[in-house]
Amino acid sequence: MGFPTPSVPHHLRNIGDEDLVYLVGGENLEVEVADFPRLKKRMLRRGDSVEIYDTSDAKSFGVLDE
Repeated sequence: MGFPTPSVPHHLRNIGDEDLVYLVGGENLEVEVADFPRLKKRMLRRGDSVEIYDTSDAKSFGVLDE
């Protein structure tokens, strides 16, 4: 399996009787942002802290939008 970025949210479930071994690779950055469009949420992780925001609360940054 491959989940290229950016892509839709995904999850993995073992429906068999045997153990599932899943090897994951990627970056382990201090800050991570994940969007969940169907839930209209954005997750921000900084170290051990996780915050969830409603995307409907987003505001324009101003001059950069021009």
